[in-house]
Amino acid sequence: SAVVATVEIVAAEPDNDAAAGGATGTVTDEGLVDAVKERPVHVCRARHGGIWMPGQLRMGAKACQVSLLGKVFSNTHYEVLENVENGARLSWVQWGRYNPVLQRGSVAGGDSYVARRKLDQEDEGKVLGFRHLVGRFDPKEGIGRIIVIDDTKEESEEKEFHEGEILIETEPINYELNGLKFLNKRRKDVRTLKELGSATLRNDQSDGPVKVDTVVAYDAVVSMYWGQGKAMLKGLATNIRMPNGPNIEEIRWGIPYTEERK
Repeated sequence: SAVVATVEIVAAEPDNDAAAGGATGTVTDEGLVDAVKERPVHVCRARHGGIWMPGQLRMGAKACQVSLLGKVFSNTHYEVLENVENGARLSWVQWGRYNPVLQRGSVAGGDSYVARRKLDQEDEGKVLGFRHLVGRFDPKEGIGRIIVIDDTKEESEEKEFHEGEILIETEPINYELNGLKFLNKRRKDVRTLKELGSATLRNDQSDGPVKVDTVVAYDAVVSMYWGQGKAMLKGLATNIRMPNGPNIEEIRWGIPYTEERK
């Protein structure tokens, strides 16, 4: 699914004036609003001047908005950031002058990173409009800066801040597979008899009955594979636990295991 950067609150059944304001994220008279609905704003990126830049894709729009040097541009050729089957653990982490370090796992959209900024305190009381301004984090100047697209006015404009939030992907260090359920009903397989080895029991030392035994040795190949899911890291250490708790196996996830036993 596409990654949502923020939401735009619009009137569910606005009049003509509210509809015009809802298109830009603002409403002139919020007291007339009886019901509202949310429109997601997704993270996208587009090339401008040969450089990939993160931006925003509003619901119903056919272009990704990016900004550069104080101007906002709409690009019809773009890519949308997707979290396949919600396999990635994404979160928005605060960044600013008191915590200026760019954290490991920051999601890049080219030379800059996906970022957003919550609207100013005086705008929080508004019912309608955007909850965040979406844009990018540029680490090149000083401690860095967050550059966002302000769509709250009739004409979109670029704004710059020294605090906001950066999108972070937290990488797992291991997996644990638990709550296993096994299907006892097996598919019908054609069984073929195979001779693994042979030996002859002999009584060469006595004319009477004696106990004799021998060992039949054979080679075997044991293989095990637990599968692979989308957005999961291959080779990560994985513990497999039965429903009652004990650890039955430790494997490297997504890698078939084969062992020759002799």
